[in-house]
Amino acid sequence: MAISILGAISPISLSFLHVIADFFIYSRTGEDAFGFYGMWIMGFGAYVLSVLIGLAFAFVRWPRFLIGRFLVPACVVLASYFSLELF
Repeated sequence: MAISILGAISPISLSFLHVIADFFIYSRTGEDAFGFYGMWIMGFGAYVLSVLIGLAFAFVRWPRFLIGRFLVPACVVLASYFSLELF
């Protein structure tokens, strides 16, 4: 059950790690600083939505193997993020 939630929050967690790395590796001013300080507030709704998607997929009985239970919610979350970018 937990693997589905982990699969759903991994895409947004990786994007958070990317912004944190950019903030500490490169300059701490400008766009990197705005992304670092703003992502905690602006990303909270997306993070909660990812947890809810993972929770919904946790109750689905397919796929039975562990990698599939991780990848299905991760792909659904990524597809929903990219579909929001289109609009």
